[in-house]
Amino acid sequence: MTSEPSSTREPIFRPTYRLLGYCVVVGVLGGIAAVVFDACVHLAQHFLIEGIGHYAPPDTGIHAVVELPHGLSLWWIPLVTTLGGLLSGFIVYRWAPEAEGHGTDAALEAYHTRGGEVNGRTPVVKTVASALTIGSGGVAGREGPTAQIVVGLGGLLAKLVNLRGQERRILLLASMAAGLAAVFQAPLGMAIFAVEILYSGMVFESEALIYTVVSAVTGYAVRGLIEGELPVREIAARGGYDDATVLRVWRLLDLAEYKRRQAPPGVKITRRNLSRDRRYPITNAFKNPL
Repeated sequence: MTSEPSSTREPIFRPTYRLLGYCVVVGVLGGIAAVVFDACVHLAQHFLIEGIGHYAPPDTGIHAVVELPHGLSLWWIPLVTTLGGLLSGFIVYRWAPEAEGHGTDAALEAYHTRGGEVNGRTPVVKTVASALTIGSGGVAGREGPTAQIVVGLGGLLAKLVNLRGQERRILLLASMAAGLAAVFQAPLGMAIFAVEILYSGMVFESEALIYTVVSAVTGYAVRGLIEGELPVREIAARGGYDDATVLRVWRLLDLAEYKRRQAPPGVKITRRNLSRDRRYPITNAFKNPL
């Protein structure tokens, strides 16, 4: 008996399953990338706006106090911000011009015009440039850079495993969902956002939704595992809020947003991580968070 030619054998994993596995990988990369990017921002902030500018951004909570430097030291703040912007601009335009801008816009451009192709230098360049911008006091958020960083990592993975066409584009969307979910810590919302932001009308990539859900949930869970989760009482105590204030605000939300309890449930992994999207407690009709 002769064996079948290798070219006619069925693959060990079907393309759908393989792509789901790649989405898990980019989800892990997304959670790690979000943590690393936050660390880079804090490092840049320590040396630039705090070290050179002599200004320490206030913490959150009712006891937060804003203290500006006095005298001539005050002028170091705009100088540091300008320096950070110049360094960031030079790095971007020298090594990866596509890393300019917010981040999600570049991901959309790669999806529509380049077939999901992403410059391999983008993750490193975007990390350094955005950390310099934010760490020097520039007005910028962390969600866009994190999304583009993870999209770049997903592009490297797609090239490594030789993905082409629609599979590469789907992995790009999954990467963006993973990065955004790791930042906003709202996996279901970011999974839907990644497939509906592509077009201006009432159209979205329904085919990619299952993949963005897998990557977003993975990215959120990985960041939670790395940084840990705190109970509501401890979070409130760190901000200086007493139990009575927290309960009062909770009850006001419960009264004002009762219609949101009719929203569909989120993805359930464990009671600790997602349950019914615990970060939206008003959908769960919680009465006593403490």
